[in-house]
Amino acid sequence: MAAAAFRSTIDYRSFGLHILFSSEGITIHPIARRPIQVTWSEIDFVSAIPAAEHVDGLWRFKDLGLKRGWDILRDRKWFCLDVVVHDRHPLQARFRWYPLRIAPLAMADDRPHPRQGTFPLRIQVRGLDARPTDVLELIARHSRFDLLCHID
Repeated sequence: MAAAAFRSTIDYRSFGLHILFSSEGITIHPIARRPIQVTWSEIDFVSAIPAAEHVDGLWRFKDLGLKRGWDILRDRKWFCLDVVVHDRHPLQARFRWYPLRIAPLAMADDRPHPRQGTFPLRIQVRGLDARPTDVLELIARHSRFDLLCHID
């Protein structure tokens, strides 16, 4: 079985938003605003929700113990990528006119981290020009995955 070809760019489009995942980083193109480029060197890690794992050479979203064969994206039709950056301060100006803000990353004692920050990218599967697992593969080639805990 031949290995799947690696995609070097993946487009995501939804109403009023265009996101480009590429070998340079993640570029967010908000409607009527300047693009926001976040390079892979600025990204510490990415947290996928639902969580992603590499199993037998393939990326899969964890099924959270649900019945065998259940496709978590079939029913949800979206996933979220929480992008954690090394230093949010230089990125603040880029995000100034974008409705999404870089939030300080909370440390274990609930104090905000002095530098690190996070922002979410909610992705609807139908807006991708590739499979969701292709997005995971592209990210894994340039960054790492880790879990980001959310307290509701």
